[in-house]
Parts: sequence; structure tokens; C-alpha cells
Amino acid sequence: MIDINSLIKKFDFVRLAGTDGEVRARTIILSCLDEMGIDTSLEPFDFTGSDNGRAVIAFKERTFNGYPFGLNESVQFTGELVFVENPEALKAAEGTYADKIILSYGSIPHLQKTLIANQAKGFISVGPPYTKAAAMTISQNEFTKGYVPCLTLDHDNGLEMIAMEGEIATITMTQEVKKRTGYNIIAHMKGTGPDKLLTYLVAHYDSVARSKGANDNAGGVISLLKIAEHFKKNPPQRDLKIIFFSGEEYGMLGSSSYVEHHTEEIKDRARLVINIDGAGDALGLNKYFVIGTAAMLGYIDGISREKGLVFQKNLDIFSSDCMAFAKTGIPSINIEKCLGKGSFYYHTPDDNASNNSEQGLKTPIKSGIILLTRILNSEIFPIDKKIDPDLKKKITEWYSKTTGSYLQS
Repeated sequence: MIDINSLIKKFDFVRLAGTDGEVRARTIILSCLDEMGIDTSLEPFDFTGSDNGRAVIAFKERTFNGYPFGLNESVQFTGELVFVENPEALKAAEGTYADKIILSYGSIPHLQKTLIANQAKGFISVGPPYTKAAAMTISQNEFTKGYVPCLTLDHDNGLEMIAMEGEIATITMTQEVKKRTGYNIIAHMKGTGPDKLLTYLVAHYDSVARSKGANDNAGGVISLLKIAEHFKKNPPQRDLKIIFFSGEEYGMLGSSSYVEHHTEEIKDRARLVINIDGAGDALGLNKYFVIGTAAMLGYIDGISREKGLVFQKNLDIFSSDCMAFAKTGIPSINIEKCLGKGSFYYHTPDDNASNNSEQGLKTPIKSGIILLTRILNSEIFPIDKKIDPDLKKKITEWYSKTTGSYLQS
């Protein structure tokens, strides 16, 4: 039987896609599924990845430590520091910051396009207060076409660095970037009935750089394993594929690869995705993000309430592996337990096992079992393969934005 507290501790390590951390996580997941007697397969995909890098920003009388964006290769450069309070201002002043190193708070969509238009030397993104600097990445597309070097910085260091505006800084970044292979793990649970319609239950098992990813997304992985355990003992009538994706934190690479290589399955059989991304806060808020229709949202809300579960419900997109399927017209239910201590440290080194708990996983697990039991055993598949036009527009806009640098999700 899956012991939740034991797994929370076992997954307490950095799991960058394509690294030894991914191999270690994959071994744990496969061992659990094998003990349950569930058939599995692995599907590889190739991509460009990086390790945990480091950066040093050196002024004449002071140095600061920072962290390169993912995929930012080792480099050294020098330039004058300028402080831009809102990075959106960069769009309105193209050319103003030529050969400058820009210090600003946060990031914006299409950051690289804007930095290149400004001919900037580099960009320093200051993170929010009370947390360590979050992991950010350059997109695969930007890495191929060319990019301006970027790094992240803790908030308190950013406050101090504002006073350095106008001074010359030398930034040295050290980070290995190379071709890697990630693996999706597919657990096959065949239905007992004749209906061949297919439902996916998914979560990503990779983490961002420097983060052990307890909430994002070891909680989702553990939830899937517990749900798999339930359906192994209680076989559903319809087929269920439980997929543990890698490469989500680099831009949904694993799920995009799966969709690309299973076009006929998705076209002919797929009807629904249930995705769990972000779970483990003992004290937090349960949320549904439904990419589908208002009727679908009402249906799942009613099922949940029958079993005593009340969720904050949203008919909206959700920046996770569901998007690769949504792009093909497959609706999804995205389950999240958030706004507690663990999710406060989202994408930082403090997203670790100390902030994850069995209490915080009870509702995502229960919800997944309740929804899938109802859907997989209904006489007629109860959810239409439809996504509202307004959401389709949002999906298109989301893909447009995420071709640039973005906070890993």
C-alpha cells in the first residue's frame, strides 16, 4: 500500500528533466507501479536542458550572487546598470537601453524579443520578497534563435542593487547547457467494458532548478500513485492512461511530445484529461480549472458536492500539461491545492518536503477518485468533447505568450 508520508520524503530532491534527478524520480514511480502490478511503458523525447547554474554580478566595491535563467549558457559581459521599475516600460522605449544591463522586478511575456529590440547587454530579474529567487528559463525556441543573457536575483539583493544604478557591472554566468533526453511514464489501465473511449490522468514529475518541487509537483505525482492504487483494486469500465510527464517545467515538453506522437489515439479515443499540478498544502484552497464548457464545470461541481467536496471553480485555462491536449480540442479538469505555505514557495528552494503533507493531498486524491469513478463507469460518456470559443481564444493567446521567456509553470 502506498504510504503518502514516506513518498513525500522520498521525492525531496531536485528533479530537473533529463538529469540524474529525473532518473531517480522515475525509478521511484516505476517501482510503485510495479508493486501494484500495473503495466507501464516509457516514451523518450529529446530537448535542450541545463543544470543548476550560478552567476556573480561584480561592481567596483561589491559583488552579488544570482542564478542564470535556464538554457542560459556560460558567459561573461560588462555594462552599465540601469534600473527599470516596470519591465513593461522596455516595450515603449526600444533602443533606449542599448549596451545596458537592466535591473527590474519580475518579467514579461516576450521578454527576449523586447531585450533584443533594445540591444540590451543583459537582464536581471528581481524576485518577490520573503522568498529566494525563483527559477526562470529561456524557451527552447529562443535558445535556438538567440537570446540576451538573463539571471534572477533575491529581492533583498535587488533592493541594494538599485543604489548601484549608473555603475559598471561585470556579470559572470556558469551553467552547462546540452542536449538531453526526458522520459514520459505511461501506466496502462484497461477498462472492463467494451467502450474504447479514453481518459488521461496526468501530472509532471520534473521540478525547476534549485527546487525540490514538493508542492510542484511531487504532490501531484503522489496523488496519481494513490489513485492508480485505487483503480487497480477497483477496475473501471473504460480505459484509463495515467501519465507522469517530464519536461513540463521547460514548457510542457513531455506532454507536447506525447500529443505529437499519439495523434490517432487522441483524435479517435481521447475525451478528457484530469491533471493534478500543485498539491500538498495542509491549509490552502482547493481549485478546479476547467478547460471545457459551463455544462462540464457544473457537472464536476455537482459530483464533488455529492461527496462533500467544495472547490473554487474556474472556467479558464491552466498553465500546465493540459494545454498540449487543449490545443487539440480535448477538455480537461485541472486540480490544484494552493495558497498555503508550500505553494507560497513555488519554484524556489523552499518548496520542499517540510511544507508538504498527507493532509494537503487528501482532497486532490479523493477528488480524482470520485470524478474518475463516475466518468469511467457511466453508461454514456458524460462530458462532451468541446471547449468554449472564448477558451479556445485564450489557448491561442497563451501559446503566443509562452514562446517567449516565462516563469516556469
